[in-house]
Amino acid sequence: MNIELARTFLEIVRTRSFVRAAEQLNVSQTTVSARICALEDRLGRTLFIRNKNGASLTPAGEQFLRYAPMFVQLWQRARHQVAVPPGRRAVLSIGGELSLWHPWLVEWLHWMRRSAPDVALRVQVGVPETLTTQVSMGALDVAIMYAPQYRPGARVERLLEEKLVLVTTDADAKAIDPDRYVYVDWGPGFAHQHELSFPEDTNPGLFVGLGPLALTYILEAGGSGYFRQRVVAPHIAAGKLHLVAGAPSFFYPIYAVCSAQADDELVNLALQGLRGIAAGDQLETEVRMSGKVRTKRVYEDASPRDGTRVLVDRIWPRGLRKESASVDLWLKEIAPSTELRKWYGHNPERWAEFKKRYETELADHTDELKQLIALARKGPVTLLFAAHDGERSNAEVLKQYLGRRVSRTS
Repeated sequence: MNIELARTFLEIVRTRSFVRAAEQLNVSQTTVSARICALEDRLGRTLFIRNKNGASLTPAGEQFLRYAPMFVQLWQRARHQVAVPPGRRAVLSIGGELSLWHPWLVEWLHWMRRSAPDVALRVQVGVPETLTTQVSMGALDVAIMYAPQYRPGARVERLLEEKLVLVTTDADAKAIDPDRYVYVDWGPGFAHQHELSFPEDTNPGLFVGLGPLALTYILEAGGSGYFRQRVVAPHIAAGKLHLVAGAPSFFYPIYAVCSAQADDELVNLALQGLRGIAAGDQLETEVRMSGKVRTKRVYEDASPRDGTRVLVDRIWPRGLRKESASVDLWLKEIAPSTELRKWYGHNPERWAEFKKRYETELADHTDELKQLIALARKGPVTLLFAAHDGERSNAEVLKQYLGRRVSRTS
């Protein structure tokens, strides 16, 4: 059977209209009607009842609905497997909302290239409804979004809870200025919470449907609005934006919608990387918003400006007595693995590759990173190391790991 016939059937079921199905499929209404006629001729049954309210399924149509999604999913899976490029063992298809791709999902692409170089990737950007449909039909293995729709053939998993915070360009602002407030459309859940918190501000003068666009506007023209905490953190640190004291914050979860027909091993690998990067982003945001992290050679004299001094080497520094060392915490678990440390050997030619491999290891050390965050909330933290070359030390990689991705959003 022509797979387009089944796909057209499913689109009519979803939209309950031949006209809307034609719009979604980017074909004429005549083409949609012809496809359904061809499908009904092959099955020998009428599938739809058409009236002025749209289209509804006949009993035969209800029965065919049990099988049509499987036809489409099987075709999509077969097409993906046949399309595996030479030298790769599998193909993983992933999509995401526009506002999530940079920098969060870009970091995931780097992680996948390092962790699974033998897996080919197919990536795209879309809106939640389209992405969810593609997952349920098997065209995508995983889709990352804020407001998933539950469909047959797909499962939904929560990745993390982001937070929306109220920020302003006015350092002295104590409340929202209605004339300079930009309402960002973060979905129905946010709209409900916003209305409960600000019942008097129900008709904003500027309504923007895309967070990055609204943020760019207030940075250039001034004003206030609700934005993702991770995104505004570097602007707050730079003094360009300021949190509005006493304003409520709202949680904004991110979900992964996974195809039931996808390879479980590949999906689990993708989710492992996404969760690691998501957790790292949360920690990095808190570092940027609450404290500073420095690096220093452990043999140098301690200074009050060091704050909490944390040794991040796996081996205790040679010639340094523990009882006389100015080390507040030895966090050896976060150091490079013994195998990686021996392979690197502080060879400058291996520095770039060492950074990549060590960052991959750091993704598995969420507990140790949380310890550093807890210390950073209280004040400065200095990462101590023993190597002579401070610019190519594991402490430097760790410091960059905490701050690099957040700084890309500034």
